[in-house]
Amino acid sequence: MNNAIITGGAGFIASHLAEAIAEKYDKIYLIDNLQCLTFLKKKYLNLNMLLEKGKQFHIECFLDYLHLRIHGHF
Repeated sequence: MNNAIITGGAGFIASHLAEAIAEKYDKIYLIDNLQCLTFLKKKYLNLNMLLEKGKQFHIECFLDYLHLRIHGHF
């Protein structure tokens, strides 16, 4: 079983990297603190794009003291 971990996973480069390597790994873990609220909508759209691809991604997002866990398998 091959796994990958990508930090900053909701960002533009990291989300496209995850998309590019999706075929090579069984599971991809994306971690992002969503710190830059200016780009929060864009980060959400990046994550949503990945979840629509049909690959299983495990996404961890930290926003201040709120810890959001999203398990995507569509």
